[in-house]
Amino acid sequence: MADAQCAFGALRLTLREPAKLVAICHCLAFQRRTGTSFSVNAFYAIDAVEVLGSAKEFIRVAESGRNVRMYFCPDCGFDDLLETGCCAHNDWRRCRRIG
Repeated sequence: MADAQCAFGALRLTLREPAKLVAICHCLAFQRRTGTSFSVNAFYAIDAVEVLGSAKEFIRVAESGRNVRMYFCPDCGFDDLLETGCCAHNDWRRCRRIG
């Protein structure tokens, strides 16, 4: 359906179906991460995202108390892949974000 990759192609994502949800986030954590007021995110079911290549993992605790797992390319820093755990909505906890 769609693909994404880091600057070097070392970390690749294949998205096998359309996004389940597109949402705008304005939480402080994403403001710090992106350097802007809002972050537009597309959420996909975990089994709809194939990850190829190696990624480093960073885990932070959200305000909700849940873990947010962020993955990034160790070579170029591409970080547009995470498994959410920050929101109370059940579907979001099972999705990954590209964006």
